[in-house]
Amino acid sequence: MQIENLFEDPDIDFTEISKSIFRQSNDHVFKFLHIDRIYSNGVASDKNFYYNQDFDEWILIIEGEATLEINKIWHKLVKGSYLYLPKHVNHRVESTSQDCIWLTISWK
Repeated sequence: MQIENLFEDPDIDFTEISKSIFRQSNDHVFKFLHIDRIYSNGVASDKNFYYNQDFDEWILIIEGEATLEINKIWHKLVKGSYLYLPKHVNHRVESTSQDCIWLTISWK
């Protein structure tokens, strides 16, 4: 067993870093369950790129800010903001602050 810290900064310069915190597959309840911490450093999706995932996702902004476009509506998320994205919802990252840290939980 190892104790880790969500707020521990990476030791390298980065644009975006994702770290898997928990992964489980082939459970009786879920095909998979993923928990990830993502550092975003001022990133955005390409203007014509949209995610349309085949899994559900819950997003929490731990630090910083992000703006998401979801079904052509812009949503500003700040520290503490969270939302549930059902599978097959078109969305993209419009912008992130230089210090944005996300926690995402994805499942299918």
